[in-house]
Amino acid sequence: MNRPLQGIIGALLTPFDSSGRVDYGALKAEIDFTIDVCGADAVSLGAVEASEYRFLGPEERKELIRRGTEMVRGRVPVIAGVSDHSVEAAALLARFAADCGADYVQALVQNLPWGGPPQPTEALRYFRLLADRSPLPIVVYLFAGPGADLSVQATVAMSKNHPKVHAFKESSRDLKRIGQLIEEIDRPGHARYFTTM
Repeated sequence: MNRPLQGIIGALLTPFDSSGRVDYGALKAEIDFTIDVCGADAVSLGAVEASEYRFLGPEERKELIRRGTEMVRGRVPVIAGVSDHSVEAAALLARFAADCGADYVQALVQNLPWGGPPQPTEALRYFRLLADRSPLPIVVYLFAGPGADLSVQATVAMSKNHPKVHAFKESSRDLKRIGQLIEEIDRPGHARYFTTM
């Protein structure tokens, strides 16, 4: 059973060294600081702005998930980033994250691979397919900068889309929208709703 998400989720930045490779010494220091000094209740790994899938190959992403999860040492729940335009690629990473001991996976609501936002039905279908293939519960990442925007209505529908959709991370900083979605998603118990501070 996965530990519940609550409180503060520390979004870990993936540090790179001068050669463009992940700096695992810096990552360990960041993990220890975020958990032990800042007191984060959970951490997301390889999921900030869902950018790692643009910069790291599949094996490098797996290594980030494996080594990062090991560095957390079970102190708090781990949310592994699995964003990818391919549902199957995201699902493979989700299965790998589960094998490594992660508690959740996080996937960005993305624009279509050829550009432009998805229709709500396309976004719902993507996450339903991912949830069917993922052994871990899903955190849906809403960030229109690197990804797509969903309407309030489509976001509420997403919260009821599949029982494995456990939480949302909202990065719009639109307080009216966030308040409405907390009322319509978190309070009725459809999913937890987290926002960027």
